[in-house]
Amino acid sequence: MASSNCIEQEGYVESTGKGVVNVRIIQLTACSSCQSQESCTFFGTEKKVITVNDNSGQYAAGERVCVSVSKSAGIRAVILGYLLPFLLLVSGLIVFTSVGLNELYTGLLAICILIPYYALLYMLRNKLSNQFSFSLHKF
Repeated sequence: MASSNCIEQEGYVESTGKGVVNVRIIQLTACSSCQSQESCTFFGTEKKVITVNDNSGQYAAGERVCVSVSKSAGIRAVILGYLLPFLLLVSGLIVFTSVGLNELYTGLLAICILIPYYALLYMLRNKLSNQFSFSLHKF
């Protein structure tokens, strides 16, 4: 069921509730092919839980599933989470440096520019969560 317009990740149903399924995703890091990964505790895998809206009731705890999201939603998430904050930070550094502030104040003010940005994202989290909808299907 893989599609070129979707990003898919394997996961396991952790729990189900009223219209939602919590799926545990295991993200393998770049060192997952290392032969000493079993003894390595610093690197390895990262576990995340994703809540997926689902009213079908066809999923049970422990079941292996595939979580997918459209590539356009993934690109939007990268833009909101990485690109825009980076551009705000760099713009702040350029503006505050050109005004003539010393490096300490320039750096602090550039970082402070991100506070209203992340506050705005937090206030819009419910609206944004509707744009980033995940879908499930069984293996």
